[in-house]
This record gives sequence, structure tokens and C-alpha cells, in this order.
Amino acid sequence: MRKLLISVRFAMSKCDSIRAILSGLSIAEQGSMISSFTRFVFIVACYLGLISPAMASLPSCRHLLSPFLKELPPTAKIYLNDTLNSLEQMRGENGLVKDTIWLGQSVNGPPIISVLNPNTSPTNIAVDLLVQTEVGANPTILKILKTLEKLPFHLPTGLFFSRYSADKFSSVIDRDISAIDNLHLSIALWTIKRNHPQSEMGRISKRLFERMNFQVYYERKSGLVGGNLRYTDGTWFREAYNFDHFGSEARLLYSAGWALGLFHDERHNNQFLKRAVAALKIELHSSQQGELLRLWDGSAFQLYFPKIFAAEENYSLKMQSFYKAHLDFIVTEGERRHLPLPAAHSAGRTSIDVYRDKSGHRELVSKDNNDLHDPQMGEVWDQTIQPYALFMAATSNPSRIIEMLETIETAKLATPGLYVPTMGWVDGLHVGETKNSEVVPAQLSLNQAMIALSLLQMHSVDGMSPSGRAIQAVPSVRERMQRFYDLVEKKLNNQLAP
Repeated sequence: MRKLLISVRFAMSKCDSIRAILSGLSIAEQGSMISSFTRFVFIVACYLGLISPAMASLPSCRHLLSPFLKELPPTAKIYLNDTLNSLEQMRGENGLVKDTIWLGQSVNGPPIISVLNPNTSPTNIAVDLLVQTEVGANPTILKILKTLEKLPFHLPTGLFFSRYSADKFSSVIDRDISAIDNLHLSIALWTIKRNHPQSEMGRISKRLFERMNFQVYYERKSGLVGGNLRYTDGTWFREAYNFDHFGSEARLLYSAGWALGLFHDERHNNQFLKRAVAALKIELHSSQQGELLRLWDGSAFQLYFPKIFAAEENYSLKMQSFYKAHLDFIVTEGERRHLPLPAAHSAGRTSIDVYRDKSGHRELVSKDNNDLHDPQMGEVWDQTIQPYALFMAATSNPSRIIEMLETIETAKLATPGLYVPTMGWVDGLHVGETKNSEVVPAQLSLNQAMIALSLLQMHSVDGMSPSGRAIQAVPSVRERMQRFYDLVEKKLNNQLAP
């Protein structure tokens, strides 16, 4: 059996199909899988090319392996089903999810839902598409794609505007053009294009993806990518700031953005990655749990979005260690501060009318961020726990979700309104001195979708999201991703050298 396992692992290193199937499984799970003749034949069929990488990732094939994967505990399955239902409650007439709702209490009935923000963003749409892709909701995906095809967009670049209404009119609400918003949506479209090349979904996704050109954001002099296009007084202009900090979700612009060829004039520019990594600042924070990546605003989403979208831990041992250390850190911090949940601080709603993107861990905020030195910001850092951040962090070590469930369930029962039956987790829980234990009963479609996607990722055969899986399965894209993280590893090794 040992020799057989070694042989299959060697084959896995040479075969995209087997890599897609076995990546993320423990040694014990791989051994259990191989001990099953049926599943071993399935693996051999992949190795011989009788089953393609794309087919290997389909639910009809992946279900063969599921008995050897840890099932989600019953409580986690309830979380998933309720969260998926909350997304449907936010879905607008055109199929797009509204940004934010507020859950009011009712007497012996379902919650009273009020819409706080009826509009949506490309990132909201992207994460929703990935969730629907993983659960196989093709009619919903097709409706979303048909709406996207009709949306007004920026003609010179083919990119989407920052805000659209989710009603039947699909109106443009905000004409800014966000690089990171469009990146998230382009990854989702590319995933559907790759997974369904012969279907109407695939054809629409292909048309939308191929028109999207991020070249306007690229600054060759610095090697950096800008963040936004703005329309003022009849003129479009690129805002001056660049994404120059590695501890941001925007690092995905450099890795996946270049890997997918989104910068049309830079597709064959082999200096793109070298210049980008050289220009990006990487800050670390030493802790008892290991080296932690400093984040621009200290917010967990800035660490985990690239993990969820692109499975970046598969390309970098350093990123794996950052994820593990961060999960250990928030669990330890929660225990040290006697919090009801691990200290998962991230951007989110803090009241009915306030959204804060600077609600992260003060200890992990970039030293270059001037807000860190603003006395008034002392009332913001470390003040709220966001459940979506906790579930994203749990993807770093899915087995820990089981041991954390008792703590999570205890907090849920002890804090009325933190979890709403049929609707799932609300957006925030205050843990600061002024509003301690006060619940924020808002739900953001983005954060709900991230909870769903995290739970689905923990349950998946390979431990990846649909987009992470798709990127891994295409050798040329995977190789381009690997080049970015090899450069990052080299820079970190030099930075950490004594």
C-alpha cells in the first residue's frame, strides 16, 4: 500500500486531473481513497487521460470521492443552508443580490427584512456567482449572466461600473470603475467560461471576460496597478494612488490579474511580475503563533480574499504559514480577551447607518497607514467581530471548525440575534467597552456569500473554491501564478534573513 500511495502521489505531481482531485486531502485520506478499488480506477483513468481535469472537477465525478472526506457537522450544514437562503432573500428582480439588509425582530414569526442598500457591486456579483457555481444553480447563474450582458459598461475598457441597481431597471448608480471589483468579477466569469465552454453560460461568460482590459490601471514606471477610474466634469481619469502594499486583497491583481492575461498589453511582459513584487511592500508582525502578515487596515478580509478566490496557499509555503498563524492568533486573542468568539476583526457594518472598512486588528495594521496614528481611530480597531471573517479563517484548517463549533454555538445561544434561524449569521458583534455584546443585525450579500463559499470550500473534495480549482487545473495559468509566489517567497526569505 505504501508503494502504491507513493506511486499515485508521483502521478499526481505529473497529472493535472489527479492534482485537482487529491490536492487538499490529508495523507490518511489519500490512503483511504486509494484503498478503494473503484476510486483507484477513477484516479488511474485520470492519469491515462480518460478523464479530463475539467471533468474531474464536476460534481458527477467528485461525488465518488466524498465518502473519504470529512462531512460538515450538522450545525455547519444548517449554517450553510440558512446562509444560502439569506442570499436568495437578497436577490433582486434582475437576479443580482442587493448589497445590505437589516433583520428586525418579530413576535413568533420570521424576521422583518428591511433593505438598507438595494444596489450591488461587481464583487457582490462575483462571490454570488462562485457560490452558485459550487452548488450547481445553473438557472440562477444564467439569469445573472444575462443581466450582466445587458448592463451599461465602460466602452474603452469593457469594465463594469462600481454600482448597479438590483431591480428590473439595472441602472448605473455609481460610475466609478474599481480595479479590484472588476478583478473579482473577471475571475468568476473566467471560471464559468472554463467550466462550461459549450453552454450558453460559458459563451456569455467568455464574451464578457474577453472584453475586460485592465491595462488602463497599469503604471509601467512604478510597476504598480492603480485602483480606480473616476468620471468628473465629462472626463475619465485614473486616480493617483496605486496598490503598493502586499497585505491587501489587491495583491490578487498582480498574481491572478497577470496569470489570466487581464492586462492585455502585458500578457507577454516577463518583467511585469518582477517589477511588481519588487515594488510591493511586505510587512510582518512577530507573534507567539508565528510570523503574521500585516494588513493595510488590519482587516481579515484583506488576508483571506485571495485565498478564497485563487487558493494562493497552494503556491506558497509562506502564505500557508501566514494563514495558519493568523487563525491561531485570532483564536488565542479571543481566549486572552475573554471574547465570546475568536477575535475575527474585519470590515463590516457597525450600526444601521455605518459601514467601517477600518475595523481590523490594530496590532496587524500596516505601520504606513496614517489612520493607525489617529487618536479618534482608537474607537474603531478591535471593536467588532465579523462572523464571515471567522469562517474565512477556518478554511485555513477545516478540522478546527469542528472544535470551534462548540464555542460558536455557545456564543450563538448566549447572544440573541447573533444568528437568525433561516437567515444565518448577522454581520457583526460589538466587543468594545462602549457597546459590548451589542449585535449588528445587518447582512451584507458579500459577507453572507463569503460564509457560504467558506463552508463549501471546507466541504469540497480539494479544499478549494470553484475559481481556485479552475486556476489550478489549467497548467499555463497555474504556472504564471506560481511565478508570482516564487518571487514573493524569495523576497520574504531575503527579508527574514539574519
